[in-house]
Amino acid sequence: MFTFKNFIDVEKEEAWLSDMSVKGWYFRHRGLLGYSFFPGAHGRYHYQIDYRDFKTRDDYLDYLALLQDAGWIHVDGTRWSGTQYFTPENRDATKQLFSDNASKAARYRRLSAAWAMILIICVPLLVSAIAQGAFTFSALFNPEQFYYTPGIWEKEGLDFLGALLFETPFALGRGYASFFVLALLVISLSVSGYYALKARSLARRSNNPMGPGSDNPYSGDFDSDSLRSTRPVTPR
Repeated sequence: MFTFKNFIDVEKEEAWLSDMSVKGWYFRHRGLLGYSFFPGAHGRYHYQIDYRDFKTRDDYLDYLALLQDAGWIHVDGTRWSGTQYFTPENRDATKQLFSDNASKAARYRRLSAAWAMILIICVPLLVSAIAQGAFTFSALFNPEQFYYTPGIWEKEGLDFLGALLFETPFALGRGYASFFVLALLVISLSVSGYYALKARSLARRSNNPMGPGSDNPYSGDFDSDSLRSTRPVTPR
């Protein structure tokens, strides 16, 4: 089963995935537009979500092996996906991937930084479009500005239809792509800001928001400076 749905709040996403398992639908994979599930017996599974960037494949394998040794099952995520989904072995509802507010804040800081990178990419693209005259709000209500073929609007019948169909893909790329970049800029700014505020709120509630180990997501059982394990693991 595939469900069209997306979340910004990580805790709500975790709770929703757990609720789906109670209904007999177990989480398999998250795509760009939603989630895929497979059917099974009714029973609650508890999911935990992390966000990580990995410089090398070995770093990713060590990360998975470390959490596997700690009793976590890797459900979904790749080295390049950033978001990683886990569920505890034996459906242990008391087991937490993040043991304190400091580690939760660190997760939100990583998410905020990821969306900030999208924002940084969008800004020069939008500035370039404005400088070249490809981005104007008036064009939203006058799309003829994006059609550069001379005399296209004076053509009639099949000649007009053929010219219109030929030019439209170029017009969309020429004009509306800039509005897509603007929308993406606004979204990335909003989401990055939301995560930054969440991180700040959690850090304030932490006894040691910026101290050693504040970036440790492994339930407080591991050294945050060590991400090495000799146990082999196959990435999902």
